[in-house]
Amino acid sequence: MKRASKQSPPKVMVAIGAGYGFGRDMMAGIISYARAHGPWEFVGQITPVATAKAVLQAPEFDGLIFHYTEAAFGEVVDRVSQPMVSVGGDGAIPGVPHVGSDARAIAAMAFDYLAELGFECYAVYGGQASVRGLRLKAFAELAYGRGFPCRDLGMGSRHAWHRATRNRQWGQEVVRLKRQLAQLETKTAIFTWSTEDARPVIAACNELGIAVPDEVAVLGVDDDEAICELASPPISAVDHGCETIGWEAARTLDRLMRGEPVEMDEIQVPPVRVVVRPSSDTLAIDDPLVVQALQIVRERLDEGIGVDDVLDELGVSRPTLEHRFRHTLGRTVHRQLILARIDRAKSLLQATDLDLAAVSVRCGFSYPSKFSTIFRRETGMSPSVYRASHRMRTGP
Repeated sequence: MKRASKQSPPKVMVAIGAGYGFGRDMMAGIISYARAHGPWEFVGQITPVATAKAVLQAPEFDGLIFHYTEAAFGEVVDRVSQPMVSVGGDGAIPGVPHVGSDARAIAAMAFDYLAELGFECYAVYGGQASVRGLRLKAFAELAYGRGFPCRDLGMGSRHAWHRATRNRQWGQEVVRLKRQLAQLETKTAIFTWSTEDARPVIAACNELGIAVPDEVAVLGVDDDEAICELASPPISAVDHGCETIGWEAARTLDRLMRGEPVEMDEIQVPPVRVVVRPSSDTLAIDDPLVVQALQIVRERLDEGIGVDDVLDELGVSRPTLEHRFRHTLGRTVHRQLILARIDRAKSLLQATDLDLAAVSVRCGFSYPSKFSTIFRRETGMSPSVYRASHRMRTGP
């Protein structure tokens, strides 16, 4: 394969499937980098799922970013001499720089979110044998570490669902899941490898008459809005930073094409946030007074409410509410307010460009300085550093 002329803008081949939101988001990050540091010319065919054949049949290019979706990409690595970077998945190819999501951080974000809802029984589902391990295993280990059961509902077969309907893979998987789900404890939270894997789980729950999210909450990975909204109820998802993955992959490839050294170790991008939709919008708590208090906190957080405001609205004494909180959640009402404010601050810092004063107001802090002090105490970093470490980089 001939190298394109150095006198023209670099020609870049992007072999990332456009059929899913994660692929389109990674492309958005690549394009954003190219606009800021290019120009680049993008060449080759864009396919729903990345294929090695499309790369090997591509026109001349100076650099390649690809998603390792099939073993045939080993041939690409052997035959292509141009600089290349792989993205996605759970691991790297020896000798090829890799940018992917931080599987353990994804699991931790998912578990923390579901545990905060009060769940004490968990299950995991989905993925294929070659990729499911770290993300779902890490989630299960977090549950076990807290003394909670975590059942494995098995691997998904979503790739087969897209390619054929003759052997009824979807229907067979829903039937299998129905048998698994019927054995779960009530009020179980299920963490799935992807939002596409979450769809048959919800379908099986619906056929069994299991209420989602009140009896079973479902949380997937990859905030692909179209996929999430196809389910009934729509699926909550961990946004695992695919746009940042694309940006970092483009930045690494740019350095390679310029002949600059790069670290061959894997770059792991942290997740951004949990995007809450109806599949998990619940509280797995039996105490109605605590549930009502948590709803008040969530709805009035930006008003700067304190413990006394919660007590006034509920019409109960502080000792009564504190006792119920400690028994149900293991913490005080004041502690719950702090945690809720910090969680909202994290989401705003990750997802918006609001200045720190505006963030502090929306989280119910009386002064930005107080917000910064408490945020640093709770997270170990300042709000500015947290934002920089969780947002797409804009430097070279």
